[in-house]
Amino acid sequence: MNVAYRHDRTLEQRLAMLRHSLFSIACLDAHEDEVTVTVDWDREKALAVIAGVSALAACWEARSGL
Repeated sequence: MNVAYRHDRTLEQRLAMLRHSLFSIACLDAHEDEVTVTVDWDREKALAVIAGVSALAACWEARSGL
């Protein structure tokens, strides 16, 4: 992903960055490594990620005319 200066980013670039970030969070799972072993999902955190993914999907759909 080409990351321009923040003031020069297009909406598509910003949405792509958001998609990448949400994907990283949504795919975070508790494994046996030093980072993910500290993951502590609760209902509130899970719903926040689901809401973010849903909102992004709705935005993407509206922009693509599906």
